[in-house]
Amino acid sequence: MMPTPAAIRKTIEDRLHASGFTVPLLRTLLLMQAAVAGAALILGIFVAPFSLWPLVFGIGATLALGGFAHLSRSAGRLIGRDFSTASLISLFFGFSARLALAGGILFLLIVRCNAPVIPLLLGLSAAPICILIWGIHNFCKYTGTSVKEL
Repeated sequence: MMPTPAAIRKTIEDRLHASGFTVPLLRTLLLMQAAVAGAALILGIFVAPFSLWPLVFGIGATLALGGFAHLSRSAGRLIGRDFSTASLISLFFGFSARLALAGGILFLLIVRCNAPVIPLLLGLSAAPICILIWGIHNFCKYTGTSVKEL
């Protein structure tokens, strides 16, 4: 018997909560971004013989998801804490290492693998677009307005 989408969502949200994402709205946002990246990767695998665009889009969306998840986890851990020199150095090193890793992956994709740049950039833009859609949805939900009124 296959699990229902609600059960899958609950399992993923529980795992995100256990790994340090305690804000429910943030978990919803990460889940939405993961759904976009996962759907693009699955579609990309099936249509790879015809076009690499969906697969490269999925890779870009996964990179954006990883960067956003790392940033949000780090920010969540730092809120309300006193900063020591060691914690600031650790934070700076973590962000620098993450940036270098993302830059290395982009270099390999573009230069070595000749991946098309446009779907890669669109995939990297998936995170801000998901954030925008999520923000508009929550604004309308909490203010009682509809999207048509915006």
